Amino acid sequence: MTMELEDLVLDIQNNYFPELKGIAIEVVPKPKLSATMEVSPFSAKIRFNPERVEKCGEEELWATIGHELCHFLQFRRIGIFQKLALYLRVGILNNLDCLSRLEKEADLMAIDRGFGNALVKARRKADELSSAEVLAKRRKIYYSPTELEKLIGRVKRI
Repeated sequence: MTMELEDLVLDIQNNYFPELKGIAIEVVPKPKLSATMEVSPFSAKIRFNPERVEKCGEEELWATIGHELCHFLQFRRIGIFQKLALYLRVGILNNLDCLSRLEKEADLMAIDRGFGNALVKARRKADELSSAEVLAKRRKIYYSPTELEKLIGRVKRI
């Protein structure tokens, strides 16, 4: 599974993210991860939950990887002190407002790069796989599928 995901990441990276060409992105399983995938501002790794990934179709994975690669773009434009502040606010203090801004910006970037409709499907799948408690938290952080549908078409394409 890791090799298949690595191939998909490389394909998306090469075809949709020219500014990330040449960066070796490692794909690493993290079974206890509550999300489908996550990235860190400090490394070129995408961590994934194998169980959740197994339940996703290729289009949903495509959009989720696109969204995660948008985070790499976000992290490339900030310096080390900003990354440390981000890690403190999101990773340690669990500041949901900061996390929400980060996630929603990545959604808009992904829509702009053509992942919009697939992102709606991926978000529906992620919601479906989430408990009621996790879903309530997701609603505070991410655009809902309905909100994403409204944004598609409004976001200026490259």
